[in-house]
Amino acid sequence: MAAEIAQQGLIPRQTRDGMRAPCTRVLTIANGISLLRVALLPWVLFLISRPPGSHTGELIALAVVIALTDFFDGFVARRTGQVSHYGRIIDPVADKICLVLASWWLTVYRGLPAWIPILVVARDAVILGGSFVLLRRHDVVLPSNQLGRVTTFVLTITLFAYLIAWEAPQRLFVWLSGALVMATFVSYVRIGWIIFRRFDT
Repeated sequence: MAAEIAQQGLIPRQTRDGMRAPCTRVLTIANGISLLRVALLPWVLFLISRPPGSHTGELIALAVVIALTDFFDGFVARRTGQVSHYGRIIDPVADKICLVLASWWLTVYRGLPAWIPILVVARDAVILGGSFVLLRRHDVVLPSNQLGRVTTFVLTITLFAYLIAWEAPQRLFVWLSGALVMATFVSYVRIGWIIFRRFDT
């Protein structure tokens, strides 16, 4: 199964057991870094609700810190051997919480088109539901792929453009984000379907 998925370029080449995290610890440094992202979010949402331009410096600093936590949680997990079963869930869930809530606040206060958060919520609801079923039935965490990482990056840049009222690229980034969100939805559904078919046979 893993070889077939790898040949299609969907996830890194690995065995079925390799898709299972080797550690079941929850309290790790890497998971703490992931949760820091969520802990900083209320401050970001409060600043977004203030008049545009009044806290730009603070918003940029917070955005940079949150982006760094998204990089360092995985880096620390790999370097310290703390890649955990829960970490593979906490990290993407933290990303989704931050993206969804920040996009809704930017829609309300900064003019981000409402269909962006609606599309992200719909996609993530399906992906999280499928991931939960995979975890319960096969003890497998749906792996992220390069397209998902690119989509998260472009969405982050889109939100940042609205965060600091950088108007010039906003329309381009919005449409690019929408296309990538749909592409990742199709990609993850395909991965999940392949895993279900191979594990259930």
